[in-house]
Amino acid sequence: MIVPQGLDYNGDNGMPTSSDALEPIYLVFLLGAGIFGLAMRLKRTMVLRALVNPFLLGFMALAVVSIVCQSILASPSAGCCVLAPS
Repeated sequence: MIVPQGLDYNGDNGMPTSSDALEPIYLVFLLGAGIFGLAMRLKRTMVLRALVNPFLLGFMALAVVSIVCQSILASPSAGCCVLAPS
């Protein structure tokens, strides 16, 4: 098994709150490459969309919204978010 050095198997230190500076760049690149690949094959994408269960697509959308809202609420400037608890 390939794991990073110093991986906390037990979760004693909680969730990691920091990462290297290139990680957001990697994520944006991967997201952009995926969207670009789907856009270049738009006809196949529409055929695939018709074959995929709509509830699966809804579940995936809710998962993305959950992750985004969690990261917004966890940020220090969470006052700008409508969903922020008062």
